Amino acid sequence: YLAKTAADGSYVLTNRLFMLGMQQPQVQNVTEVALPVMRRLADSIRQPCHLVAPSDDQIVVIAQIDAPSDLGLVVRVGHRRALTHSTSGLVLFAFQQEDEQARWLKLVDESEVPYERAEFLEAARKVRKQGYAMHPSEAVVGVIDLTAPILQQEHATYTLTVPFIERRPQQINAQEALKSLREAADEISHALMYRSPRNIDTVPDEPSGT
Repeated sequence: YLAKTAADGSYVLTNRLFMLGMQQPQVQNVTEVALPVMRRLADSIRQPCHLVAPSDDQIVVIAQIDAPSDLGLVVRVGHRRALTHSTSGLVLFAFQQEDEQARWLKLVDESEVPYERAEFLEAARKVRKQGYAMHPSEAVVGVIDLTAPILQQEHATYTLTVPFIERRPQQINAQEALKSLREAADEISHALMYRSPRNIDTVPDEPSGT
């Protein structure tokens, strides 16, 4: 779980805990459902996409598909970012119940990452109303983050994001990519709703007598 750095001999966290978390049934369940849909999305819009989950006051990428071309932004599995400084985090927050939003706000207020609370809450209200986010990336200049929620029982459990880069000649515009993204997120949401949890044995019905 810890590794010693070559530079000064200090210790840093490895990704061991993250990899153990990725083996949990819930995460395996969503990635098995989402990856085929994400692959079709990336092929159709010629852009990469990634799946994000909340992790305390951060977001973490749990699955990603590269663009089927030689140009695209790659966000690796395991990448973390402050919830209040990512489009995925904004969408996750926007689609929570009020009591859960209050809990998340307490976490981010207690963190060491500064943010503009009023701006964040207003942006979340707008995202909730329109059903998606389409914002310039805070991390990379020239990238537009297109993000849609994956909903379970009317709250977001994950988000699907396309870090959109406009290419020349243009193959697809951001609005067209957003439409495809929202359809993919809806497909994943629907599939998860009707998918049996992993590792739960089902007992076959007793044969009826004749």
